[in-house]
Amino acid sequence: MYRCPRYNFCNAPICPLDPDYKLRVKLKGEDTCKMEKSVRVRLGEALPNKGKKPEELRAEKAWKNKTTEFKESFVRNGAKRLAKS
Repeated sequence: MYRCPRYNFCNAPICPLDPDYKLRVKLKGEDTCKMEKSVRVRLGEALPNKGKKPEELRAEKAWKNKTTEFKESFVRNGAKRLAKS
């Protein structure tokens, strides 16, 4: 987390680059990490959470648990929506 360019002025109580992020607690109204995901993932590649926020890890786990048919349908529907816009 010390490699984060925003480390010196960040007020987020849970840093995705903190190896002990699971021990931290965020209270309602407190700041969250504002670092771009691509930067966090690059800096946190050696960490267990790979620099991802808890909600990103939950979403990734949920996606992995979906069936192949669901994933294909989801992507197809998204492509249709993009084509309409």
